Amino acid sequence: MRRRKAILTAAGPDPGSPSPLVLHPDAVFSLEQARRALGMEKSTLAREIRLGRLRVSKRGKRYLFLGSWLREWIADGVVTPRPRKAAEKN
Repeated sequence: MRRRKAILTAAGPDPGSPSPLVLHPDAVFSLEQARRALGMEKSTLAREIRLGRLRVSKRGKRYLFLGSWLREWIADGVVTPRPRKAAEKN
């Protein structure tokens, strides 16, 4: 059986794939805008605010986020792998 090679074009990424999210540092997001942009549940952002991990400003009963704050929050959430346990010898 022959395998087909994928053909890459210079046109860019696959049209069916979602484009990457760009957060401008000076952009201002409401809670709903940030939730939609990041594809998260409302409770996720509320929890991150409550735990003090996500910086937020509250003006006129609205939560507002700067793009730079969202970028910092994402960057600070880096997951480091746990060290593996050494294999036990019999």
